[in-house]
Formats: sequence, C-alpha cells, structure tokens
Amino acid sequence: MTHSLPRRSVVRGVAWTVPVVAVAVQAPVFAASADPITGFIEALKCPGKSTKDVPDAVVVAFSTRSVTDAEILAGLPLDAWTITGNGEVWDVKRVTRLGSTIYVVTVPRNNSANASGRLDLTYTIGAQTFAESFAYYGTAPDHDICGRV
Repeated sequence: MTHSLPRRSVVRGVAWTVPVVAVAVQAPVFAASADPITGFIEALKCPGKSTKDVPDAVVVAFSTRSVTDAEILAGLPLDAWTITGNGEVWDVKRVTRLGSTIYVVTVPRNNSANASGRLDLTYTIGAQTFAESFAYYGTAPDHDICGRV
C-alpha cells in the first residue's frame, strides 16, 4: 500500500522551516550580546616589518569566551575599534584571530618600546559598545607572533 502526504502538510512543514533558518542565522549576533572579551593577555612590540605590512606595530592580545566570539570580533570593521595607551589613541590596523585569542594590531603615535601603563579598549558590535581597561607592563618584542598576525 502506497501512502502519500497531502500537499497541505508539505506546505505547512516548509512554512515552519523558514523561521528556524532565520533564527539560526542570527545566533552569532546573540552570542555576542555579553562581553566577548574576557581578559587582556599582553602587548607585544613588533619592530621593523615583522607584522607583514605594519611597521613598528604593537600587537595587543585579548582572550575571548569562545572561538565563535573571536570570529565575530575578527570580522568587525576597523572603525568599530578604539584602543588607547596612556590616553593616546593608537591606530588600529588589523584584528586577527588565532583560536579564541584576538590580536589587535595597532600603531602607537609615539615610541612604545618597553612602554607600560593603562590600556583602554572600546569596540562596538551592532548597537552595543563594550569598554575595557587594563594595566600593561612592557611591550617586549615577539617576532614569532608578530609574523603570524
């Protein structure tokens, strides 16, 4: 005996799948509704051209809650980021993700070698703005990470 579904049942089933797909697509935005950055790791000096295309950069590393949050942060436009060292705005050149760590490649306006002090970070995801403040001690050179970000 052959059993077939009425056309109305098929159409009703398709109508229910559309809202589910729409919710699934927006899930990463909701994942970032809480502050995705969980802490400051370190600030590293990249002298010369050790960051591919950004000479004399400082790379600031931040931990995130998850790889998904790190992907969201790495996908933000550069103008969504503001980073300030000791009250001076640093130019954000690139944001890179390695695992669940975010690396913000910046260029200070003064010589940042072995600098220390207060680091302020502000970033915007959609309509939500997050602000962080950290103390940092020294910006030791690290050619290994500078070459990868």
